[in-house]
Amino acid sequence: LFKYGSIILWVYNLYIYNLIMRKYPKVGVVVPTKNSEKYLNSVLKSIVEQTYKNIDIVVVDNNSIDNTKKIAKKYTKNVLNFGPERSPQKNYGASNCEAKYILFLDSDAELEPNVIEECVLFGEKFFDMVIIPERHKGDGIWAKAKIKEREFYIGDDNVECPWFFNRNSFLSIGGYDESMISGEDWDIFNKMRDKGFKYVRCKSYINHNLGTLEFFEYINKKRYYGRNINKFINKNRTNVIKKIPFLRLSLVKNIFKNINHPITLLLIFLLKLGEFVFIIVGMIEGKLKRK
Repeated sequence: LFKYGSIILWVYNLYIYNLIMRKYPKVGVVVPTKNSEKYLNSVLKSIVEQTYKNIDIVVVDNNSIDNTKKIAKKYTKNVLNFGPERSPQKNYGASNCEAKYILFLDSDAELEPNVIEECVLFGEKFFDMVIIPERHKGDGIWAKAKIKEREFYIGDDNVECPWFFNRNSFLSIGGYDESMISGEDWDIFNKMRDKGFKYVRCKSYINHNLGTLEFFEYINKKRYYGRNINKFINKNRTNVIKKIPFLRLSLVKNIFKNINHPITLLLIFLLKLGEFVFIIVGMIEGKLKRK
């Protein structure tokens, strides 16, 4: 009797588990890191505090020398080491996570409480990817300019990209292009749309933490991305023009709507000009290096 009772209990538990999994499919949240101790605690905390609970956190670290791994291990056992850049890290995390859905989250980007719940609802309605609109937060005049600029792009498919994917759909097209260091988010969005995968935009936000933004430190990062942007340009020639900062329709349109804030607009203009110049410098450096 005890033997058959154990079998019946095991079958019942399996049945209940399958019901739960059908109603609440697992979501893997993949966080690529590299010396990310500054904001990582608040980022991982925002994942744990989601209203949706069937979540696995996978931190894929690239040989950090600070406390990144120590912080990550407070929140998850899934702390992996892989590199050398974000695209390989993201693909590795997706491959090593048994989940129906994958959310890729930067190590300085915090989730609002309802993000994953909302994304899963869309996924269960047969959407393959979800754009989660992004807001910035930070201190100082340059951060405030970036906060305002980011508001201009909400709803613009030429700037915003999906963060949340059906894992099988994501893996079926090979994931992110690992040869890309910049533009990989736009590239996979273009690639999946070309293959007929459906996307939607949710209402909840991701909040990207800029900290105290320093002008030259910020635009110098664009120089690094510029050195490697040629791979994105070569693959996505028809979409490149819409990505150029000064040609983004959402930017131009919202400048006219905010004409009564001339100082903020001037700061945004200086930021975009600095980005553009340093990307061009990086592109020239990259071309010389390849030659």
